[in-house]
Amino acid sequence: MAAKSKPGTNKLANVMVKRMRMENATDPVCEFGEIQKNMSLLSDSYPIPIRKGEYFVLSNVSAGRLLPGDRVLIVWIESEAVVVDTVRSS
Repeated sequence: MAAKSKPGTNKLANVMVKRMRMENATDPVCEFGEIQKNMSLLSDSYPIPIRKGEYFVLSNVSAGRLLPGDRVLIVWIESEAVVVDTVRSS
């Protein structure tokens, strides 16, 4: 015989799901990096280069073409690196 669903149990489950989503949600992290000679991306905080094709580039940046040696602003969305723009000293 199947157990009857109780409204309180369903409400509690919904609250728990919402709380777990809030706990797992992370804000984007911004940092600087540099485009390497082979067009890989080396972030300032991660010592292993991310190969070309394994990171994302905003379309306004790609129109201006990234070049080796460019300093860039990286936004991390979960585990994905996104090059947002190039950075120059003033």
